[in-house]
Amino acid sequence: MVCSVAGCAKCVDDTEDNCETCDTNLKSDDNGGCTPMVCSVTNCTKCVDDTEDKCETCDTNLKSDGSGGCTPMVCTVSNCTKCVDDTEDQCAECEGGLVTRDGGCGAKEGGGGLPLGAIIGIVIGVVVLLVILILLLLFFCCRKRKTTVEQVDHITRNEMEDRGGEPKEKVEVTEETEVTVMDRAQQEGILEEENPLSAPVQDDTSQATAPRRKARRARSVRNNGAEVADIDLDYMYDAKNEIVEED
Repeated sequence: MVCSVAGCAKCVDDTEDNCETCDTNLKSDDNGGCTPMVCSVTNCTKCVDDTEDKCETCDTNLKSDGSGGCTPMVCTVSNCTKCVDDTEDQCAECEGGLVTRDGGCGAKEGGGGLPLGAIIGIVIGVVVLLVILILLLLFFCCRKRKTTVEQVDHITRNEMEDRGGEPKEKVEVTEETEVTVMDRAQQEGILEEENPLSAPVQDDTSQATAPRRKARRARSVRNNGAEVADIDLDYMYDAKNEIVEED
């Protein structure tokens, strides 16, 4: 006899239309036929063969709970916000500025791991240091320039003092030196000049009163508005023992 039931592996003995054992993942429909088994486990994509209440494969990011059911997977990677689908130890997205490396999370290569605040602090410190150095250079340059100007002024003042303090040659007028007082008529050449050396020799009394006369003559020059120039005794007389006039 040949079993004629679809999906039946073996019919009841001495029958052809009453299935006793159905094929894999089929079950008897209580009418001698076979019907597909339905997996009744929540979030299960496939149950164990010939079962309807034991999950073999759960949905994405779910795993078997060991009792035929399904439970969510938990990502166990440190600093990881999301693992690779259907894994618990392979990170897909890391938190903060970390990057994935060999399934885990780590700092960026070459980044140094310095936080943003530390970088900003370093930049500000460098700028402040440069400003201080520039101010110091300006201060020393201005100070050097001021010192140079003061030294030049001091040297100039000393030179002026040295020139002003040079002792002037004093003309010692002895009793034998006569100061000729000329009025305007003599200066203009109207009257003939008199050589004081050709005058007769004075006595002791006149020689004693000579300095007083000289003083009176000097005052007379100022009172009459005569022009008296500085006299150089070495060039006062010429070879003829006459007074030399300047043109």
